[in-house]
Amino acid sequence: MRRVIVAGGGTALGLALARAALARGDRVAVQLPHPERVPVLADLAGEHGDRLAVVPADADPVAAAGALPGALPAWAGAIDLLLHAGWADAADPSLAAQRANRTLDEVDGDALVALVRRNALPPLLAVRALRRHLAQGDGPRALVVTSWLASIARRHDGGHYGAAAAGAALNAVVRALAFDLEPDGIAVAAASPGAYRTALHGPGFQPSAEDVAAGLLAVADRLTLERTGAFLDWKGESCPW
Repeated sequence: MRRVIVAGGGTALGLALARAALARGDRVAVQLPHPERVPVLADLAGEHGDRLAVVPADADPVAAAGALPGALPAWAGAIDLLLHAGWADAADPSLAAQRANRTLDEVDGDALVALVRRNALPPLLAVRALRRHLAQGDGPRALVVTSWLASIARRHDGGHYGAAAAGAALNAVVRALAFDLEPDGIAVAAASPGAYRTALHGPGFQPSAEDVAAGLLAVADRLTLERTGAFLDWKGESCPW
């Protein structure tokens, strides 16, 4: 039975990852702020019992990352897989944050820095905080959700300055982590889910969050030290930097 931590689990993809890991028999701890506002967690707890642990978190993902070890259930002294699914396209839910940095005319330096902080720091701090737990795991791995906009080589248009900068920063963090964690036998990679639908009636050409979550779990299962530090898509293909 794998011991899995889903950090940043309040996103649609984070919840889909938790559901998929539980469905295959894993023991899962999901970290998110305000879990009482996510009714699906009660349904999952009713279905999977003590294989699911819900870990309340600070609303600030940076603070939440550092506090992870002290909030985990007793069985998480050793962790086999850390899934960090906290990627967000905006620093906060406000309309101003949603619109900032989409175009050159909308570039906002403070909002851009906030988005880099929001996306690049929490995975780094979470992995650092859980390093000892991962080192005691069975074939330990960490998979960090990033953005397809992190790929500089694939950019053929402008805009999306905040997400592109945050994604590139996060990928650089994951690449550096790979070298620091390799002596502990911990493999780490960044993985892009691409564009996926989060509603039943979303665009039919996009995969569902559930399909992407299943793909990311398969990617994590295949991750080895030989591929540590990679930038992958949800099907396991290499993405250009």
